[in-house]
Amino acid sequence: MKTISGKGVEPRVLVSTCVGSELLGKISRFADVRVMGEGFMHANIYIADDKALIGSPSLTCPVLEGKNLEAIYKIPVEEAIKVYNSLWEDAWPFKLETIPLRIKDSPIKSS
Repeated sequence: MKTISGKGVEPRVLVSTCVGSELLGKISRFADVRVMGEGFMHANIYIADDKALIGSPSLTCPVLEGKNLEAIYKIPVEEAIKVYNSLWEDAWPFKLETIPLRIKDSPIKSS
């Protein structure tokens, strides 16, 4: 289990198969990572400090610099946690040693 120092927070990141394993290797140093085996989810769910947001913005430079037009909505945190946990349980754990250059090229399928 990985935690954010001093807060007891367990960071988790859920991604689709199009994310490169190099980036996921870096993320996996501070967060538990799972990969969705089917489909592509463009909606992002952010849950922190008893608040939840869902929408189109990813944490990229154009978004953070205000260059993209995005939609994001505040939703009840309980609802966001329920949706996220359901997706998390259906995804498989990321393991760098079993993933080729890009996850989408992997023969690994969700169990």
